[in-house]
Amino acid sequence: MEHLLINETPYALEEQDYEMTLLRWLRERHGLTGTKCGCNVGQCGSCNVIVDGKVRRSCVLKCKTLLGKRITTIEGLARGEKLHPVQESFLACGVMQCGFCTPAQVLTVVALLEANPTPTREEIDKAFKGVLCRCGSYVRVLKAIERAAAILRGERWTDENGNDPDRVIGNSYNMPDAVDKITGRLKFCSDYYFENQVYGKLVFAEYPHAKLVDIDVDTCMALPGVQYVQCYKTTPITMVGPLQKDMPIIAYGKVRHVGEVVAIVYADTQEQAEYAASRLKVTYELLQNVLSVEQARISGAPLVHEDCDGNVSVRCTIRKGDVDTAFRDAAAVVQGEYYSQRIEHNYIETECSTAVPNDRGGMDIYTVSQGPFGERASTAAYLGIDECRINVHQTPLGGSFGGKDGHPLPVLVSYAAMKLGRPASVAVSRKDSYRFSTKRHPWTCRIKLAADKEGRITALKNDMVSDGGAYKSFSPRVLPQGVSYATGPYEILNMSLDGKVYYTNNLTSGAMRGYGSPQTIFAIEVALDELARKLKMDPFTIRRINGLRTGSEAATGMIIPEGHAYLKTLDAVEKKYYEEFLPLKEQDPAIGIGVASGWRHILGGVGPAEETRVGLELLDDGRVQMKACCAQMGNETLVGLAQITAASLGLRYEDIDILSDLQTDLTPWSAHVMASRGLILWGTALEAAAKTFARRVTEAAKRLIGGNAVFRDGKIVDEGTGWTLCGLKEFKERVGGSFEVVEKARMPRTYYPLEDANRSRAIPAEEYRTHHTNSYVSALVALKADPEKNTVRVIKMYAAFDVGTPINPEATKRQGEGGLLMGMGQGLREEFELEDGFIKTDSMVKYQIPQMADTPEIEVAFVDNYDPSGPFGAKGIGELGLLPIQPAILNAYYDATGVRLRKIPLLKYI
Repeated sequence: MEHLLINETPYALEEQDYEMTLLRWLRERHGLTGTKCGCNVGQCGSCNVIVDGKVRRSCVLKCKTLLGKRITTIEGLARGEKLHPVQESFLACGVMQCGFCTPAQVLTVVALLEANPTPTREEIDKAFKGVLCRCGSYVRVLKAIERAAAILRGERWTDENGNDPDRVIGNSYNMPDAVDKITGRLKFCSDYYFENQVYGKLVFAEYPHAKLVDIDVDTCMALPGVQYVQCYKTTPITMVGPLQKDMPIIAYGKVRHVGEVVAIVYADTQEQAEYAASRLKVTYELLQNVLSVEQARISGAPLVHEDCDGNVSVRCTIRKGDVDTAFRDAAAVVQGEYYSQRIEHNYIETECSTAVPNDRGGMDIYTVSQGPFGERASTAAYLGIDECRINVHQTPLGGSFGGKDGHPLPVLVSYAAMKLGRPASVAVSRKDSYRFSTKRHPWTCRIKLAADKEGRITALKNDMVSDGGAYKSFSPRVLPQGVSYATGPYEILNMSLDGKVYYTNNLTSGAMRGYGSPQTIFAIEVALDELARKLKMDPFTIRRINGLRTGSEAATGMIIPEGHAYLKTLDAVEKKYYEEFLPLKEQDPAIGIGVASGWRHILGGVGPAEETRVGLELLDDGRVQMKACCAQMGNETLVGLAQITAASLGLRYEDIDILSDLQTDLTPWSAHVMASRGLILWGTALEAAAKTFARRVTEAAKRLIGGNAVFRDGKIVDEGTGWTLCGLKEFKERVGGSFEVVEKARMPRTYYPLEDANRSRAIPAEEYRTHHTNSYVSALVALKADPEKNTVRVIKMYAAFDVGTPINPEATKRQGEGGLLMGMGQGLREEFELEDGFIKTDSMVKYQIPQMADTPEIEVAFVDNYDPSGPFGAKGIGELGLLPIQPAILNAYYDATGVRLRKIPLLKYI
């Protein structure tokens, strides 16, 4: 018998496994799941291992080729609790966000520094080619490399520690699973394997639009290993959708796009499932396609849905003032058509769901989801059982950006597991994920914008049309958000905003980071740059004249309350422009500088009630356990929530035990994570829970200790003298049994935007809020353009954010840095392309997200502000960072070349 040497330990290699890839062999045979599968074709780098000192992609290495070689996986770096210096540096520099690609990054750095202790930036870029991070952690990786290299060379390194021991809010703490991320111990959904598990493979529609005539289930069932073919013939058909139920849970009647799942084939092995799926015969009758908004709008066009009005999926309109008169009297007018493209989320971890029958007659579900309680409810309804029989394990998300919410995979897999009486799992391949996932809406804004000679914007007309694809998905939310933010962070009293989303036979558009606002903010910020130049004004002055401030009227008619500091972000950016960016251009005329701003709601707004529940439990050791089922996808919200909890109770951060095993059995009911609302929604609930906890401790202490006992500053004190009577550990011993509070927070009501922007005062002005609050950002982009070679490289980015109080500054900066980098990718290069309804961009090589070599100098700053609507004055940042970067890139390109572009991605159109 042969062996492979893994982490200095020989592992037996059976002859039948010679042709197996190293990736599968490590994961399936030996449980070494720190090596991840992001693409399975060697393009993403998440499966990196070190073979004889060199980084290799384990997903394309056959085991038989590795005999006699030394292989190191992420599990082989640490020695017990002693981390490798590279792992220590990742921890110290706060590299990790979602953590899915972190093991591969760590191994890449280890191999690089072992071969080259003093690498140049070019050598680092080369080493990291194809090692992808969608969260955009490259800025932090560069810092970690510098630190680790110095330590490995024997040099002294002193880390900066900016934490103030006398406070909790404003300090930076590591995420509770940080060490598990850098050691590969953290288990993502596809890292779970169960005995007697069946494996599923998705079968998609072969055409964009066709009647579904028949599926030959019987022939497929006769193939080796096949246990179940799930389709309209074998599983109940219900209508589903995250907002409006317009999509069959699995294809029925007809298919409307090539991403529609017509069947799932389950077999004893993944290979058997894939083979059988490829052999499944599906009979179609072709229908005429509708493949663009232009086609969908034609009178008499085929209807994607028989009951829709001319293929219109969603409408939203806001009008106020006298637009025509304002245009007639304007000193300057610009107009044009601005287009932003279809975007793929491209999270490195693809979708996955596993269902395991439990002893309650229900299911334990392991799934990638932004809302585990929503998955529990929908699965229980579909299976016809009580919710209490279902326990959803919300596994850590390897990135999401809105794409892992609202799909029916957990429900379908649970039905298969119930039918077969054995665990069932579907891990979606990269190629299938590109078909399965929703996309960011491609969007066209036809804008006419006017100003008086002083630069005051006097009128805006914006006709917006968007391709929503085959089903509604999140379009009923995306469109009103886009329309609401179409003015940018500016007060415009005469405007006409008309938005429509159309059904087509393209892949469904859904929720993608910032949904709606990136598309419309891109358009207005480029148009405003044009207007400023026409008026011969600088980009800061025109924004300052029109910028929203307390008492301003937003596009929707909502009056801006206290706690909004847009102008401070603009001031910070202007200062940075003159100090650092303008000198770059003065030294090199090929460099262009672009300015843009953005704003974004925190919480969903536009009508639906928003609430969640949390729990606080006093543990035997005197710590307080925080129970908040707030999905984690690299956003680190649980850390900020623990800080809010500690500060509210007068405790140290270390006194809070974060329940990070997010299961519906273990935590109170929680809402979906979306709309940058994690910190403010769950934080508000935890503030309320802390008050209830303190009151109950005081009540119990008065009974057990004495009438003057009161809970204050984390301990029981005498109310009169302030003397400490006991700590929480002794209090828990006296109480005995459990001591827990559960609290619900319901946010103030919001309204769908009224067409007249509430000019009729149908709703009292002080009550009319379309959104709970907003965060703001202004940014600078410096790029170097070479028109002759058609090349553009971003060399420096700076952004100033108003996020209220940064609860955890380093975590907040990471989110900002990643957002800027994602915005850069979307502005320059990214586009998910379809042709005749079929996917062109079908690999990670074709869909080019930013890599290490693309990473410019990035700086994130926060302006001083306190928003009274959030806990400790805090707001959110998750979706904010990318908003100004796309328009700033086009504005910078004009500054460098004099060529005005109104479409992205830029590199497609130069």
